[in-house]
Amino acid sequence: MFYPLLISLFDSSFILCATISLSGIGDIIENGISCYFLEQRIPDASILQFASIVTNAKFLFLLLSIVIIVVKLLRKTS
Repeated sequence: MFYPLLISLFDSSFILCATISLSGIGDIIENGISCYFLEQRIPDASILQFASIVTNAKFLFLLLSIVIIVVKLLRKTS
């Protein structure tokens, strides 16, 4: 959703595209796991660990995207 907006504001770069895409993929996987948790009374420990890893990776890629955007803004203004 944010990718077209960001591309209209900044020149596209592979790293920015990759981090935004990986964050989006992580969000989709996280939503799927959340649906799985709704159906299971006692989720498996390995699924819980996988959900934690995916959530942390999603936020890591989101943070990297923000850092890249800030660096591009700083370069654009100077």
